[in-house]
Amino acid sequence: MKKLLTLALVLCAGMLSGQNGFKGIPLGPDVNTPADELMPRFSPDGNIMVFSRGTEENGNMYQRLEQAELGESGKWSSGGNELNIPRVVSFEGMTHEFVGHISAQNEVWTANGDDSGKGASLLNRNGQPVSLPIGFDDLAPENYSFTLGDNERVLIMSYALPKGSQDLWILFRGPSNEWSAPVSLGETLNTKQDEVAPFLSPDGQQLFFTSNGHADHQGGGDIYMSERLDDTWTNWSAPQHLGAAVNTAGWDGHFVLHPGGQDAYFVSGPGPESLGDIYRIPLADIPLLAPPAPMDTLFLTVQQDQPEQFSLLRFGVPNQSAPLVDIKSQGASGTIATAYEAPFFTYTPPTGFTGQESFLLTHCDPPISSNCRPVVVQANVEAADQPDFPRELRYQTRQGVSIPLDMPATLSAQLDRQRTTAAHPTDKGTVKWNSETESEFLRYDPQPDFVGTDTVQLYTLLDGTPVRAIIEVIGDAVVVDEGREKVEPIEPEEPTDFLLYGRVTIRGESEAPGGVEIRLLEEGNRDLGPLPLQLDGRYEIRLPAGKNYLLRSESGLFYPYAETVAGAPPKVEKNIELEPLPAETGTVFTLKNVYFDVGKASLRPESTKELKRLYQFLRDNPTVEVEIRGHTDNQDTEESNQVLSENRVKSVINYLKYQGIYGNRMTGKGFGESQPIDTNETPEGRQNNRRVEVAILKR
Repeated sequence: MKKLLTLALVLCAGMLSGQNGFKGIPLGPDVNTPADELMPRFSPDGNIMVFSRGTEENGNMYQRLEQAELGESGKWSSGGNELNIPRVVSFEGMTHEFVGHISAQNEVWTANGDDSGKGASLLNRNGQPVSLPIGFDDLAPENYSFTLGDNERVLIMSYALPKGSQDLWILFRGPSNEWSAPVSLGETLNTKQDEVAPFLSPDGQQLFFTSNGHADHQGGGDIYMSERLDDTWTNWSAPQHLGAAVNTAGWDGHFVLHPGGQDAYFVSGPGPESLGDIYRIPLADIPLLAPPAPMDTLFLTVQQDQPEQFSLLRFGVPNQSAPLVDIKSQGASGTIATAYEAPFFTYTPPTGFTGQESFLLTHCDPPISSNCRPVVVQANVEAADQPDFPRELRYQTRQGVSIPLDMPATLSAQLDRQRTTAAHPTDKGTVKWNSETESEFLRYDPQPDFVGTDTVQLYTLLDGTPVRAIIEVIGDAVVVDEGREKVEPIEPEEPTDFLLYGRVTIRGESEAPGGVEIRLLEEGNRDLGPLPLQLDGRYEIRLPAGKNYLLRSESGLFYPYAETVAGAPPKVEKNIELEPLPAETGTVFTLKNVYFDVGKASLRPESTKELKRLYQFLRDNPTVEVEIRGHTDNQDTEESNQVLSENRVKSVINYLKYQGIYGNRMTGKGFGESQPIDTNETPEGRQNNRRVEVAILKR
């Protein structure tokens, strides 16, 4: 144990500072004392640290749990009662108290146990221990340490069997919360010496521990890392030594990753009998864990089954040298073709494929040299939108009378105008564009002498199957007057429809708010679908006259909009200005039109419009940093909902990354069902609770 003398502290500091390559930064006197500080663990937000501190009472050494809080200056301070997790208490009769895990709900798993001093304990929010026996006959806390993973369904612990060294063991929690018998992690990790102080990375892929039995250890115990090889949790890679940045000639261990993702914490001392203090180290200072140097990356957003052309000029790769670029697939099934003339680079996704795949492109100048420029091309292939309009439309007109071919807004927005007008034969009638306003609509003109049925093929941009427009042309009424045929003119009727047109813009600007959807509702709130917005924000649609219509938008990036329009022929102009939400620090808004498959984290295709607007918002405000927040209803277990909300947040962040938003501008947090904004007793309330929010952290 650490000597309680000032001289010992001076010697410790001198020996550590003399360690060649050691990069640990001591936490300072508010945390580190002349006694031992061991086994740090962090609350989910990273602002609270729970650890053990040695205490001498009546000539005996005890380890008692302590807390420290991270201040705004980045320094840790011990003690205090106003903390984010329940105040940890000391248990009478316990010789040692160690913390092994803090859950997403701020519950503290400790190595205290029941009255016999055996087993692990879970501190509830009142700070009282609950015994969790885990399968060994004798588990005194001073003999083991542990870590949890896979949503607390996996427990890895170090434990010494009678007359043996300490090894790493794994246990699995069953559906009834019972723990399995312990299984040794095997000779790849365990040696004839001691393996202790395990810690699982948050994703469960890396295991950190201390060993004095592997061949490359330097001191009384060094920190190692192993990677999980499969889902059995019992196959691990050969341990890798973390190097001199954290390992000294003394004992080093209790290595943990801070939730902030930038730092690690560990315990180090100058000798086996003096475990020492808690240190912090940036991950960038540990070569094995340092993030890879950033590589130029081109993000492509591609529609299913549609090739996409691109250029690498922004990365200094000349277009004309495209065939000289080396292309390596990173497990991708699509292809990238090159040519000496435009298009120089063309990515073609696999038939029917949706998802993400990547390629490594390398350009060397001259071709056979070490002067090479690697670029990663990441393609996000989105599912093709499916048409939601009928395959057949019917119209009626009189001989020689032109009519507009009114159609659903979804069809109008996808209509291939050029092909539709060019493909129709003119013997019965013609199809052309008629300009009533600044926009146009499709018009059918029957030949003057034609009476009967004509069929117009309405081709779309989505697929090759046209919509059939069947037009019935009715002849004028014929009566007999004194033996002669006479054509009776038909009196014109009052118009039965009207043209609604206008433009949608951002207030105070001339540009259209890309990705925003304006819903059109009829009397009685019957949803007629979105307005057929063009790229410049203009729209027009024909509707039955004599009714009131509601225009509504609830995009999360603008203030809600709603306005009623009276359907009066022949035309009604309605220009819409949307008011953007302020990009102020602390602003929180809900993305109204982001949808996921039920119980899954995969984004539905109809979510892309809202997410593209969020992308535009982040691109227009390049200094803004945001936190994406996920929420669910209560229709599953609390644990499952927490995981689901976290995974949905990752899906949103990944989408934005593939659009080109840097990951360091976005953080994510899942709240599960913990923050409802409505009742969970009705379908409508549950729908309101299932939401994605965006919080502006920095302007």
